[in-house]
Amino acid sequence: QRRCIELKIRAAEHAGVGLDGEARERFNEIAKELSQIGTDFSNHVLDATKTFELIIKEPADTEGWPKNLRQVAAQSYSLTTEDAEATADAGPWRITLDFPSFFPFMQHHQVRDHREQVYRAYGQRASSGEWDNSELIGRTLKLRQEQSRLLGFACYAEWSLDAKMAPDVAAVELMTAELQAASKGPMEEEFGQLQALAAERGQKEPVMHWDVAFWSERLREQRFDY
Repeated sequence: QRRCIELKIRAAEHAGVGLDGEARERFNEIAKELSQIGTDFSNHVLDATKTFELIIKEPADTEGWPKNLRQVAAQSYSLTTEDAEATADAGPWRITLDFPSFFPFMQHHQVRDHREQVYRAYGQRASSGEWDNSELIGRTLKLRQEQSRLLGFACYAEWSLDAKMAPDVAAVELMTAELQAASKGPMEEEFGQLQALAAERGQKEPVMHWDVAFWSERLREQRFDY
């Protein structure tokens, strides 16, 4: 019962219930603006995701695709193209940045230039143009800092950790450093295996971000796909 009461009180304090006057008004104004920023941010990502498409017309380019990717891509093309009907076997196929399309494409598409194009588009969503979220990110950081100080915290990280098991920011940084040190060796070993497999299969270029999912899937097939 004591624990339940402590959590309720802490949640209320984090929501600004202990503030008075101008501080409380400002806290509520920030909360309202952050809510709107969150909505705008998500909408920008969604809009930017919808604007991208890669149309694959050559059946040879789809060699190695699983059946479900063919079906999803063909259906996507048919739904967005009024004067054409696509089939899973004959295409055309439409690749988008939606995860059911994006991820299996990165795993199985053999044309490296296409993978790079799709990967870069995915990573750069809502980072420029009409739906650029850059200013929203900066504004969010500024408002979170101000809101945290109104509640008596030095920064947003301290406010966030006040409701978590980690005692302070330094403890989180220490844990992150320990995990990084412990994982670096296995990470380098696994990446070396991907590089070796890619070279063995004829890729002369260095293994890049847009190659990792593809060669990881080939390595999995080689070792575990009985």
